[in-house]
Amino acid sequence: MKTLFFTAALICGLAAGALAESKPLPQPSPDQKPLSDWTPIQFGVVPNIPSSTYNSNVYGLKTGWPITTGVGRVFGAEVSWLVAATDYVRGFQAALLYTQTNQLEGLQAALGSSICKAGYRGVQASTGYNYSDNFVGLQAGAVNTSADFAGLQASALVNVADKFGGLQASLVVNVAREAEGMQAGLYNQVLDNGGFQAGLINIGKGKGFQLGLINYNEDAPIPFLPFVNFSF
Repeated sequence: MKTLFFTAALICGLAAGALAESKPLPQPSPDQKPLSDWTPIQFGVVPNIPSSTYNSNVYGLKTGWPITTGVGRVFGAEVSWLVAATDYVRGFQAALLYTQTNQLEGLQAALGSSICKAGYRGVQASTGYNYSDNFVGLQAGAVNTSADFAGLQASALVNVADKFGGLQASLVVNVAREAEGMQAGLYNQVLDNGGFQAGLINIGKGKGFQLGLINYNEDAPIPFLPFVNFSF
């Protein structure tokens, strides 16, 4: 069984390595090892224990019992019981409590919170809070925030974005500074420039179309109208 597990991890690592060669990640920090130095499987306990988890490159599986962290890269999967927090991940990152990375391409999932500090492409999902600075794909959780995203933000409570293109959908609140797409929820607000809003209360500015019980756009010919309002 151990031989089969090691072989499977090695195969995953080689496949992920081929993917990594096709589209390199950003330049590593001085703490990171060169990509030619890698391991197919790695176990972590707490941050920097064992010390090899700090700046390693894993082409396969990195797993925490209960925590993994580090400034290295994972090409494949990082799966931990409590926290998975390696800086660069291409593939799958998951933990029961908390996941964090600087850049991720793939799937990030946690019951508590999922955080991506820089670039993200893929799916970010949790039952709690999701954050990504620059996001392309799907963000799903109770509360989602993103500085700049394209795709879908779906939440049970609140979506917040600085600028988005796509769809913000929430059971309660959607807020954005600029919108090039659609907001759907009980309360929708765009601070500077909005697209299409559908909800009970819609607050907008600039060009946009509103459909709801209460609609306000200070740049519309008639700023406040029930049911339908627009500004072009």
